[in-house]
Amino acid sequence: MRTLELLEHSLRQLFERLGAKLDLLVSGGAQQSASVRSMLIRLSPMLQRAVDDNLRQDEGVNLAPHRLRVLLDYDSYSQLSQPSIRRLKQELIASAKDYINDRQYRLSQPLALTLTYDPIASSPIVRADFGDSALSSKAADQISSTDVCYRLRSVSGPVAISIDLKNLKQGGDPVTIGRGHDNAVVIDDKSVSKFHATLAMNSEGRLFVADCGSMNGTFLNGQAVSRRSEITPGDVLSFGDVELRLERVE
Repeated sequence: MRTLELLEHSLRQLFERLGAKLDLLVSGGAQQSASVRSMLIRLSPMLQRAVDDNLRQDEGVNLAPHRLRVLLDYDSYSQLSQPSIRRLKQELIASAKDYINDRQYRLSQPLALTLTYDPIASSPIVRADFGDSALSSKAADQISSTDVCYRLRSVSGPVAISIDLKNLKQGGDPVTIGRGHDNAVVIDDKSVSKFHATLAMNSEGRLFVADCGSMNGTFLNGQAVSRRSEITPGDVLSFGDVELRLERVE
């Protein structure tokens, strides 16, 4: 009899724990669904504006850009699970397709959307293009004919490093820095992580550096960069053991 009571007690505890875990999963799933809906409501109008701002005319037909790029701020992106990210991407593609069809725009190629994050950004960024170097008239008007250029030059060390930051554009995508060859700036040093940090210039021309969770850290004038920090010419950036000075190229 005693054995039966112990068995019943153990089974009751087991089912209670399973029920608690199930409740947690259900509530967590509900929170993720709410986050996806909230992001979709926020991002859909931004996608529509990006499409409208980059239309092209082809024999009287409005061609819509087929490449869409959505960059979330890190806090928003990190709160989404991988299934939620995939669902948000699918919902955004469906929303963009519906808008393009409703406006009777045409596509020259199948619609493609990239969803990722920008550690520099404080709010979502949405871009649309045709995958070539041509610019829409609105985008061209925003680019100055006298773009400021920067470079990174080694402060000390056995190997002299001088890197022109040609891809660092005002309001453009972040420039990635790391040991991996997929980065815009490759630093072949064991102390540098594969994807170490990013540099970015906002729409006002201000420069920022952000660490990407590197093993040995990113430092600005000797101070650790936890999220993002504004930088100016003359500042010394340390990526692992590599020290580079930011210079403005006249």
